Amino acid sequence: MTTRYESTQTTGVEPMTLIFRAGDFESLPYEIRLMGPWYGCSYGDIASLKPVHRGELLRQGYIVLREAVSMRDAA
Repeated sequence: MTTRYESTQTTGVEPMTLIFRAGDFESLPYEIRLMGPWYGCSYGDIASLKPVHRGELLRQGYIVLREAVSMRDAA
């Protein structure tokens, strides 16, 4: 069984992408959830992420990328 992630994005002057383990949005720190109105949702396998992002996600449970990126750029 593979571990899945979800990602969502903000828009505006400083776009961000939030990547977290699938189904874990409600368990993210309150401050992270309040960082923006999060729009959209996409899914993928954690194995498809870059090694640095994969390690951070497995350690911390989420990643905040300060620039919004499409998921093909995040992998």
